[in-house]
Amino acid sequence: MKISVNWLKELCPTTLSVDEIARTLTAVGLEVEGTEHRDVSGGVSTEGGPGVVAAKVVTRTPVEGSDHLSLCEVDDGTRVRKVVCGAQNYTAGDVVPLARPGAELPNGMKIAKAKLRGIESEGMLCSARELGLSDDHAGLLQLPKTATLGAPIASLLGLPDVVFEVNVTPNRPDALSHIGVARELAAALGLPFQIPLNALSREGATAAGDLPVHAKARVDVEDAQGCPRYLARVIEGVKVGPSPMHLQERLRACGVRSISNVVDATNLALLELGHPLHGFDLDKLGGARIVVRRAHEGETIKTLDEKDRTLTAQDLVICDGAGPVALAGIMGGATSEVGDSTTRVLLESAVFEGKSVRRTAKRQGLSTEASTRFEKGADEETARLALDRCAQLIVELAGGKVVEGAIDRWPSPREATKVWVRPARVNAILGCEVPTFEIEKRLKSLGLTPVGGTEEQRQWQVPGFRRDLTREIDCIEEVARQRGLDTIPIRQHPAGLGTTAAKTPADEAVKLARAQLAARGYDEALNYSFVAQKELSALVPRTASAEAHAAALKPVLVQNPLTIEQGAMRTSMIPGLLRNLQQNLARGAADVRLYELGRVYLPKADARHPEGKLAWPVAEPTRIGIVAQGRAAPRFWLRPDEKGKEALTEFGFFDLKGAIVDLAEALRVPLEVRPASELEAPHLHPAAAASVWLGGSGFGETRVGTFGELHPLVAQAFDVPANTLVAELDWEPLSAKAQLVPQSQGVPRFPSVQRDLALVVDAIVPAAKLLAEIRAADASGLLRNAELFDLYRGAQVAAGKKSVAISLLLRAEDRTLTDADAEGLMAAVKKRLKDVLDAEIRA
Repeated sequence: MKISVNWLKELCPTTLSVDEIARTLTAVGLEVEGTEHRDVSGGVSTEGGPGVVAAKVVTRTPVEGSDHLSLCEVDDGTRVRKVVCGAQNYTAGDVVPLARPGAELPNGMKIAKAKLRGIESEGMLCSARELGLSDDHAGLLQLPKTATLGAPIASLLGLPDVVFEVNVTPNRPDALSHIGVARELAAALGLPFQIPLNALSREGATAAGDLPVHAKARVDVEDAQGCPRYLARVIEGVKVGPSPMHLQERLRACGVRSISNVVDATNLALLELGHPLHGFDLDKLGGARIVVRRAHEGETIKTLDEKDRTLTAQDLVICDGAGPVALAGIMGGATSEVGDSTTRVLLESAVFEGKSVRRTAKRQGLSTEASTRFEKGADEETARLALDRCAQLIVELAGGKVVEGAIDRWPSPREATKVWVRPARVNAILGCEVPTFEIEKRLKSLGLTPVGGTEEQRQWQVPGFRRDLTREIDCIEEVARQRGLDTIPIRQHPAGLGTTAAKTPADEAVKLARAQLAARGYDEALNYSFVAQKELSALVPRTASAEAHAAALKPVLVQNPLTIEQGAMRTSMIPGLLRNLQQNLARGAADVRLYELGRVYLPKADARHPEGKLAWPVAEPTRIGIVAQGRAAPRFWLRPDEKGKEALTEFGFFDLKGAIVDLAEALRVPLEVRPASELEAPHLHPAAAASVWLGGSGFGETRVGTFGELHPLVAQAFDVPANTLVAELDWEPLSAKAQLVPQSQGVPRFPSVQRDLALVVDAIVPAAKLLAEIRAADASGLLRNAELFDLYRGAQVAAGKKSVAISLLLRAEDRTLTDADAEGLMAAVKKRLKDVLDAEIRA
């Protein structure tokens, strides 16, 4: 919410500096996130006097040889100057801003005499953008022709001013206005605060037809739930035109474009009081009638943004005698728009149901200042105040006369909320002594009214604009907020209370995993659990088998997603990490390695909830996802290749495998790796896909994940390089098996024996299978380690075969091994490899 400090001081007179006001508002919960200084004075010109002034264009003559430049004679109130200008939206007689030599504009530009096409120019005529007022650079800023020549522009615009960007929490719609912020400031400072009232506020409003206004217009509310209160006034004899410059600047400073004096009046009342209003051209309303109802299915309306919109039966609309003329609480229609020919205005101030407004605005993709406020909740009492204030502004800005009386459709006034507050309870909660008179003073300053009780227990009526105050604890919080949270003393907890809970084994396992991946150069990513459904579908490439497509999990869909990119709950960690990778690479990052530890959401069948009827129950296992792309080693001057250039190895399959093995070793969990099938990992390249199994022998009993190189079609879908490496592991089985306390072993008492084994096997036999069969052949328990140290494919080995060399480490715990012991084990190993794998033993 943009708040003008000048406007704020009109409502709450204070001598505090801008910084002090900002600190005070932040301290009471209205955080000032930023400030914008608006000033167009331009400093002092070289001749003395203001730098930027109002000046009248006396003559305008095209510059010979130029298709856009003109030589202007400009009267700045002291003398006539010659200025060369390239704008096209002015004529002789217009009054425009003139930056005289010596002036400095908000963008830092310093104005000096200069020659353009050989013609000396004594200053510059300015647009709104050059003055830092807006982004409009279509032409010169037009000033009122009645403006005093030579007057500082700042004085015409009500500048200088400072605009706060205030962060208003969702439960405080009352603070989405200058009145709301001024009320908070006044309460915090103990200053007087005055809501702008006028004679209209004391005038009656009725549903009966006994006031002159009822002869001018009629209002019928057919849906009282969607529209609890509807107020209207009629103003006749208005003359539509531009608003005064200072009011245009006031709107511009708050992010609102000036349109006309009548429309500007509705926006000024909105920014001041926080309640949306809308003006209809009464002569364009069929039958001079307003009907609030639900739309007919398929009914259409053209809104003020010139778009035709199709409505549903759930949409609340404002209609005249012919059809819809506005989307209730969102935007008016083009057919009843206030224009230059408007002389009679029907002014609407209503309260619409937040849910209804939110539903229609979201479906239409239309968010406005009005819809934002109605969605958060509007106050019925403020609606009348805003109506009268806006009617007064219209008369002041556009002339005319307010027809006596106001139409008011309010069938069921909301009962005021009442809360009991006990000063003793306030003191107990805050932990300090707050006098009763101070508690009552602070509650009154926020608009609460005492309606009963005693000093020990007082009942307070809550104003309609503070719907967040429903309990005693809410009022206690208000007292604490206004006093300042820094006034609450720090109390020591009794022994044993407030101590930090001990870390669980699961916490320690997560800590170990994060430390190990960080040591490997991986950064942790944090993503939303919501993803686009198309991203999950992209993990199964179109060339995958029918079985792979059938096996793909259907995600749990979000019924009311914030965006289409967050329409499904993730069933895999991979899409989010690939999106992170793509964004990093697009911004020039290199050697990206990321991991994420989080939940996935897997639908599981349940006979009670058949698919398509109700949402399936959801399993929420924790997984760890990994993505890597780039170089395996950083740049280093001591790593040149034979050509003297830097040799940089791309991060590959075995680098990722090494990271997973290191992770398992940090957790002291035995893992096995084997090739992965398409059903297990359709998102991986068939020639570089592996599955990870939990277990210490064979291939284990529990598959805990997959890793490998991304499938080319999947990489294309996510716009990442084809050699990207990814992994996804089930975290819970790993965490459950983790040995967090290291197990010590004594120094071996007897020496070990090392034997090497060379053999030829089929090329498709994985190394893990070889090592598993070697361990299976060790019936004596002498084998301590088996490690592959050489691999050869080439001319000396038959086609479809490979030669491997494996080192075996043997040791007994109770004796020194003999050659017979070693040879016996080696013979058993060779026999098993021959029998099971048809291996040819070479040595």
